[in-house]
Amino acid sequence: MIKGAINPKLTMLGVLPTMVDRTKVSRESLAELNEKYGEMVFETSISKSVEAAKSSVSRVPLCMTDSKLGTEYERLAMEVLSRC
Repeated sequence: MIKGAINPKLTMLGVLPTMVDRTKVSRESLAELNEKYGEMVFETSISKSVEAAKSSVSRVPLCMTDSKLGTEYERLAMEVLSRC
């Protein structure tokens, strides 16, 4: 809709699953995303976590901590760069 109404040159780099956890709902949602968008879905997904909020409060970037969420964002950055 945005492409048609605002920017016909707009392209989509990918679909990023976020707030992913180990629940059945998350697994089903990921399956639906993969079914609908296929290769557009990033292999990397971002977990549901309070680590981002803690990082903001402590003013320490996630990439400077030994956190699962920081690692996920680093993997995402590498995946984005590989698609560009």
